[in-house]
Amino acid sequence: MTEKSSFKGFLRNLIVEEVPEVKAELPVPAGMPSVVATQALVSVDPKMREQIELDLMQQAPASYKDFIGNISTLTEAITDEGMLYKAAIKLSMKHGHTSDRLILDLNKCFQVLEENHKNFLGEMSSQVETKVGGRNKVVAGLDQTIANHKMTIEGLVQEIARLEKSRSDEVMAIQADTAKIEQVKASFEASYADVHRKLSTTRDTLTKYK
Repeated sequence: MTEKSSFKGFLRNLIVEEVPEVKAELPVPAGMPSVVATQALVSVDPKMREQIELDLMQQAPASYKDFIGNISTLTEAITDEGMLYKAAIKLSMKHGHTSDRLILDLNKCFQVLEENHKNFLGEMSSQVETKVGGRNKVVAGLDQTIANHKMTIEGLVQEIARLEKSRSDEVMAIQADTAKIEQVKASFEASYADVHRKLSTTRDTLTKYK
């Protein structure tokens, strides 16, 4: 997979991009894990959701890709859900994919999605350490320097004021970076929840009409 389509590369780029303003609420589907439920009020980022689905499709079993392709092809011609799924299943069976095989392979997609979720959380931890960890050390060092200067002669007052300004700037930068990282994380969780719900709906419907 090239860096252009790399999931980790995509995540790294998100950290340095502007986070879109949250404009809508996303309902939490029943039965979703609690880690997803905490993101109930975060809107889905279209670009992030597209990347999640793109990476999922790149790793999905051939039978699932074939079935989804059938659904896409037949959607305009068949508006009834049951007829649509049954027709898509029949087309897949012509390619050697039984309904039971489709369900098994769809479950593999959940595994892929979960693995990408874990990768995302690991990448976020790395970004927090890189962007915030270093700044925390800077703040701690500045605090110590300020304390030392305050114990010396009055002539260091101006130097202390300069360092306090530096400290204030670093704290503000930490707050801005932390807020940005948390927003990206929240947006990913919302997008993950949406894709997860789509897979769940597809699996349930497929099971219903197999």
